[in-house]
Amino acid sequence: MVGTIAALLFATSPFALWYAQDAKVYSLLMLAVALEIWALLRALNHPGPRSWLALAGISLISLFVHRLALLPVAGAALAYAIIWPTKDEG
Repeated sequence: MVGTIAALLFATSPFALWYAQDAKVYSLLMLAVALEIWALLRALNHPGPRSWLALAGISLISLFVHRLALLPVAGAALAYAIIWPTKDEG
């Protein structure tokens, strides 16, 4: 009986519902960021138009998922800016 009451209170709690909605967005954001890192590494190791278009597409989609996706997009641009001058040396 106590477990049923606790489950009903938890199921109708606005805080629990808000937290569940936040967790849903952040898990999708983590998927988008993981795909973006994969696409960046692929574009750096196998440069070509398809690799760069995949990276641009995934980055654009991740920006629509959540505003915090701007940080990995900026990090990818910074990583490329750091690596780009050294690509011709090696």
